[in-house]
Amino acid sequence: DVDTLEYALDDLVTDLEVVQERSLSEDAQVIVAKALPMAEALLESVVASLENEGPVSGDTAAEIEALRDGVSQIVEVEAEYGYLIREQIVATTETITFGATLLFGWVMAMICVTAVATGRRIVKRLKIINAKMLGLAEGDLTIDIPFEQDRDEIGDMARSLTVFKTNGKEQARLQEENAKRQETLAE
Repeated sequence: DVDTLEYALDDLVTDLEVVQERSLSEDAQVIVAKALPMAEALLESVVASLENEGPVSGDTAAEIEALRDGVSQIVEVEAEYGYLIREQIVATTETITFGATLLFGWVMAMICVTAVATGRRIVKRLKIINAKMLGLAEGDLTIDIPFEQDRDEIGDMARSLTVFKTNGKEQARLQEENAKRQETLAE
């Protein structure tokens, strides 16, 4: 039916124009550039035949077949181009994932190194303070107490030890004075 042919050709021209505007691949653009004028000319031929109410020319079937081939080529090119874009997206995603994994691993390694170094520093300082505490507990009031200037918890502990040391010296002095008084009284 000629009316159906006119509508089909009109839709084909519209579809080709949309593909021409939106197509991403150059190959599809080239095919559309060839097929669109052919479809427009065929549509004009069919419309002219309808207006004159004359028969559609005998070459119409061949022209329609050529247009179908052009549209098939466009579909194939766009499908291949879409496949290539999908492959690029997958490759990019894999690269980003690999990079993110490496970055995460590097950050975790740096956190571990920092934690170990900080832990070792703290443990070393705690061992030193512990040794000084044991010395004070045994009555050694001549020990030097390190880390008093530090502004962290270990510095607080060192300052507390200094207070114990000072109080221990004062207690020892008072005991010595008391012992001298006792001697003096006993004589």
